[in-house]
Amino acid sequence: MRIYVIGPLSADHPREVLKNVNSAIDAGIEIMKKGHSVYIPHFFYYMHLRLNCPFEYEEYMRNDLEWLEVSDAVLFLGNSPGSERELDFAKRHGLKIFTSLEEIPSLDSHEQTR
Repeated sequence: MRIYVIGPLSADHPREVLKNVNSAIDAGIEIMKKGHSVYIPHFFYYMHLRLNCPFEYEEYMRNDLEWLEVSDAVLFLGNSPGSERELDFAKRHGLKIFTSLEEIPSLDSHEQTR
């Protein structure tokens, strides 16, 4: 399955932003361990913060929604204005919505090689 990680990114303090990024990355690692493919949008926005990339918020959201269109499921980590938009999009497009890593099934080795 292609699983998109939805979760808050922005916060009042840079330390909290980093915590949000790390939470999404940690979840992505666990999803991959279960044999799935993962997309973590936090990487791109974090790149903006660290490298001062020239993209605006809506450009990131457009990119994210295009990845959601080709995803099979999402892992919803928490609320924020952006994550609510992504979750709404996932619901409208009939994606499977997981709210914990435990809900995501592990693939057997045959399914992982497809």
